[in-house]
Amino acid sequence: MNDRGVMTVDLIFATLLIIIVAGSIVTVVSNRMDTTSQTEELSKARMTADNVAEAINKVYSSGTGHSANISLPDDIKGEKYYINVNSSGVYVTVGGMTGKSYIIPKKVSNSYLVDESQIIMYCGSTYTIKNVNGSEGYSWIVITGS
Repeated sequence: MNDRGVMTVDLIFATLLIIIVAGSIVTVVSNRMDTTSQTEELSKARMTADNVAEAINKVYSSGTGHSANISLPDDIKGEKYYINVNSSGVYVTVGGMTGKSYIIPKKVSNSYLVDESQIIMYCGSTYTIKNVNGSEGYSWIVITGS
């Protein structure tokens, strides 16, 4: 019979099978690399949230009148971000992902007149965190941009 034709069909089949397996491996590796990059980005966002929460907690724990300045990084792995601070914690949002860190004080504000609100902090900015005494005799945190 025709041995040459059978070898050619086997070679084409084996080549096609190798291409399919290689394509599958490349897809899996690409997805894993994307996941690793997102995990690193989210961990850096969480570290930023922890730094802001630590500054707030130190100011609150130090008592009325204590203040601290905090400078935020310009970006997280090349991505712009923003920080939302409210009574439940510090939230850093970057690339559609959010990292959270808890804070001690239950009242935060961006003004000396309002005793509870939500503060938005932007990347690359400097903020002053101050512990003030409220009218009812308890402390609360005021965060203002510099």
